[in-house]
Amino acid sequence: MPTPGHGVVVAVTIALSAALVAGSAATGGGLVTLLVLLLAVGALVVPVALVGTLWARARPLTRALFAAAGAACLLLLVWAVVRIVDVLPTVTFPASG
Repeated sequence: MPTPGHGVVVAVTIALSAALVAGSAATGGGLVTLLVLLLAVGALVVPVALVGTLWARARPLTRALFAAAGAACLLLLVWAVVRIVDVLPTVTFPASG
């Protein structure tokens, strides 16, 4: 059964991902920005996994909140991908070997 603690984890990780995507513009482009954006996408794994795991046992109101969280994750994912496509041409990878 989902608990308020699960909701807190979902909300915090979504907020963290949003802050990383929004703050990535301040890093000025390049490899660091790309890494921040990839971290933001990675942070979305936690709420998606929690919602996916708890969906079957959730009540209708909780499912509605989970659906809203899923929509927020989808929007953040699209935003992050748009930013990654925008930043990728400016990335200079370190020379290997």
